[in-house]
Amino acid sequence: MSLITPGLSLVTVSDVRKYQTVTVEEEPLIQSLISATESLFESLTGRLWGYRVDYKKVFNFDTPRKRSMPKIWLPLNPVALTSGGVVRVAVKGWDYGDKESESDDLVLDDDFQVIKERGYISLQDYAGWHYWTAITMTGGYASQNLDLTSYSVTPPDAPEDVKLAIIRQVIYNRLRYMGNKAILEDETISGATSRLKEDVHDPFFISIVKLYKRYGYFNHG
Repeated sequence: MSLITPGLSLVTVSDVRKYQTVTVEEEPLIQSLISATESLFESLTGRLWGYRVDYKKVFNFDTPRKRSMPKIWLPLNPVALTSGGVVRVAVKGWDYGDKESESDDLVLDDDFQVIKERGYISLQDYAGWHYWTAITMTGGYASQNLDLTSYSVTPPDAPEDVKLAIIRQVIYNRLRYMGNKAILEDETISGATSRLKEDVHDPFFISIVKLYKRYGYFNHG
């Protein structure tokens, strides 16, 4: 499930309007398609894109191999900085059978390091991660209608290819399901005609998904 706040998405109705006419009456529909498409994009790429503040992810490293992995790809990227230039990432861990209230706080630059440019944290202590490891972070990309007065550091805009992919998929969905009709294509072979449904995704959208897809917390595909 996406955690994108309504109205704080990567693209807006105005962005879609640059490529296709959208009436005032259709704006709620387009906004709904934007939210659904961005949620889908996050699910397919295996990472979060919309800006989150103090987003928390708990990892269960239930095998020695997982606990020994030196780095974890962060769900949120880019990682935000404080006004003092310190990364806004906090890490704590606790062992099997313990409670989160009994967790150990990992110290930045002593226990772990944030590789901001690559979007992962690296373990400094070769003892490994805890059985349960919680990461709290702030980051992601902003939208044009994000109220920047609420943040000490301005979030960056999403990559242009990502925004275009979302816009194209929104338009594709609108055309495909308008009036409860799927887009069909006639194909004639040896005098016989078949009606084929087109792909459910815009080809450019899928190509961008493959470009940014992450295949796990430890590997970047």
